[in-house]
Amino acid sequence: MRLPDLPAPAAAVSARIRDLIARYVPALASHREPGLAAKRAGWLPVSFQLGGIFVLHPDGTVALLPFDPPYRVQPEDTPQWHLLARVHAARLYPELTDLLPVRTADAESCKGCGGAGQLQVGSAAVDCFVCVGLGWLEPD
Repeated sequence: MRLPDLPAPAAAVSARIRDLIARYVPALASHREPGLAAKRAGWLPVSFQLGGIFVLHPDGTVALLPFDPPYRVQPEDTPQWHLLARVHAARLYPELTDLLPVRTADAESCKGCGGAGQLQVGSAAVDCFVCVGLGWLEPD
């Protein structure tokens, strides 16, 4: 089983991302400066991780923006991180669900999470490490 290929965002989705960037306001004070730095640079914060914020560009590119100055976007080319950023973007901004790959007829529910995309660890939901939060995988 393998992760699915990610489609390039359609023009309408890119426009939605640009609109979300324009309206973005950091929810937490601790994310204020890096979040606003991402906004100024034309990126949408979508996932807060230990090392920084995964940000999404209207063209579908994913990058990491560190929490600490000088807040320089670092391109990310790992397919798993791209998928995780898109899954988080769709959860955070339901109008971006078109960023997710379409499940094919021969795709199978992830055995790691039973198709939920997340695992319950104590009181926290954690993204599945097998399907990266999607809930399904493509056959090889």
